[in-house]
Amino acid sequence: NKAVRVNRCSDMRDALASRLCKSNLVTIDEKWFYYRNHIPCNKIGSRVTVGGDEEPIKTPRRTTMEKKFMAIVAVTQRGQHYYEILQQNVTINSVRYIEFLLNLEIFLRNRNNPILPENMRLIQDNARPHVSRATIAAIEAKNIRLLKQPPYSPDCNLCDRYIFPRLEAVRKGNFENRDDLTAFLDQELPKFTAQKMDKALVSMIDDMEKIILNGGDYI
Repeated sequence: NKAVRVNRCSDMRDALASRLCKSNLVTIDEKWFYYRNHIPCNKIGSRVTVGGDEEPIKTPRRTTMEKKFMAIVAVTQRGQHYYEILQQNVTINSVRYIEFLLNLEIFLRNRNNPILPENMRLIQDNARPHVSRATIAAIEAKNIRLLKQPPYSPDCNLCDRYIFPRLEAVRKGNFENRDDLTAFLDQELPKFTAQKMDKALVSMIDDMEKIILNGGDYI
């Protein structure tokens, strides 16, 4: 609904005009990471080798049997980050998400530059585990202010539009194992400094302005 998209972009833009909101902003989302294993391939054509033989061109086909792990990632505008990796092939649900929020609260509270729950401003998408009654109740119980992301709008989430694409640009291939993924996230997430996050946020706010001016159309 374009009207909802415009209204929520307006609300987010207005909230982010506050320095307090920006400095306490936390963005959360999930992403699947795949591991190297033998998976079926689709034949998409053929090519002639140097020796003159014809060989098929294949591309990997994702399957539900493929080994994969979901990572829940939280980033702050202060350059802080926290993540958890779920068990193999396990996806997010309300119980796991609420547990993540509780662990995130402890993590942020104990930083040198802490973000307390009552000051936190949270951006998350509208996946069912994020907006279930239990999750919303847990968020409200901690006095966390939720900035409601427009529906079907990954362009209004810094993980989707900034963090995850850059992680994929660094590591396009599959991971060897869980430890390999952990080492990768430990190495790459600290590179999203406060300065870089601030620049990404300015770009997102500019795009929300365009969405509002375009009546909710995608840009």
